[in-house]
Amino acid sequence: MQLSRWRLTNLFLMAVLCFHGVINPPVGWDIIAYVGSAHSLLLNDKAEVHRRAYQDVKAALNPELYNSLITDYSTKERPSNYRSTLAINSEAFHQQLPYYKVRPLYIGAIALIIQLGFNPAIFIFCISYLSALTIGILLFEWLKKITTPGIALILSIFTMGISTIPQFSGVATPDTLAAALLVSWAYQLWFNTARWGWVLTAFALLLTRSDTLVYVLPSLWITLWCRNNLNVRQTFTIFPIALTLGLLAMYVLVAKWAG
Repeated sequence: MQLSRWRLTNLFLMAVLCFHGVINPPVGWDIIAYVGSAHSLLLNDKAEVHRRAYQDVKAALNPELYNSLITDYSTKERPSNYRSTLAINSEAFHQQLPYYKVRPLYIGAIALIIQLGFNPAIFIFCISYLSALTIGILLFEWLKKITTPGIALILSIFTMGISTIPQFSGVATPDTLAAALLVSWAYQLWFNTARWGWVLTAFALLLTRSDTLVYVLPSLWITLWCRNNLNVRQTFTIFPIALTLGLLAMYVLVAKWAG
């Protein structure tokens, strides 16, 4: 079988496998905060941001799922009115948004979709699905470099099947996107692809989830160190040092912007 057919077979099987998360999405309250954060980039009126965030999410979900996002789960041991308060109090809702604005690339993409006239909540699900699919594609491409396409297909489907990635194809957070970017970063770094590609991926990853810096920097230095046969002098050159300083600076700027 030609390689292109193996790739199409893998794409089809991954698409079916990842559809599991779309059928039964693990939706949490965060989806409202991400939609609200995107609206806050476009509007200054807190009440209008609040109204549109809940309106968009309500339009994207079935009534039962939406009601679970505005219903408190309170017990005698842990009384709470968190969700019901945020559903009616625009000021309280606005105070939560800085915790979500630390993902500027993700929030910016959602804001762009809003300006284009599409429902941002549905777009969030599309991002997660396509990200999970991308992980499956990259996994196959990685494995076929070390084995035959047939075995790579079996191993990639098996690996995806026993992991939680298909379930996360319907998650309403940037976690699946960050995972896809991290896999792409590792793939490009490991196989020494074009430098600008994995550099841009590193910054995109940081702008999607700034806490991934703890994975990016160690993997960068360990890979370069191994690639240079454990030679410290050849590893510590201007480029990786400049990249490290750039990523750290970006991390600080994102934190200040969100705050």
